[in-house]
Amino acid sequence: MLEALQRYYHGSDGRLARRGALPDQLYVVHSGCIPARLMHHPTDIDRRAYQSIFASPSFRGYPRYSRVAVEPPDDEDADVWRGEVRLLFRAYHPEDPTRKEDLVLVKYFEDFLGNGSEFPACGLTHAFRR
Repeated sequence: MLEALQRYYHGSDGRLARRGALPDQLYVVHSGCIPARLMHHPTDIDRRAYQSIFASPSFRGYPRYSRVAVEPPDDEDADVWRGEVRLLFRAYHPEDPTRKEDLVLVKYFEDFLGNGSEFPACGLTHAFRR
């Protein structure tokens, strides 16, 4: 988690990231709502739906983590990156404490065979631009 925050706030250079300031506090929430593009809609349609996502270690006695499909950066050749929402939280930017950010930590799945067969079974129905 700390490494991901360092990369987010200070770039991918590990040397620079270790020297950078991080938020003093994180405010964890267990659910949220994101604007999503439905996977079955054409890519040129200008519509968004709101999808609830969850990241809770205990919901009615069981863990509940939403699985999502995220559109990769433009320089990637994959259709979507698939992953699991592991943490939803709010942080105040370390260099500008008036700037509040709602953030999510996503654990991405790796596709070892190249055909999606290694992904856990789930109902991936939405994608959203990060």
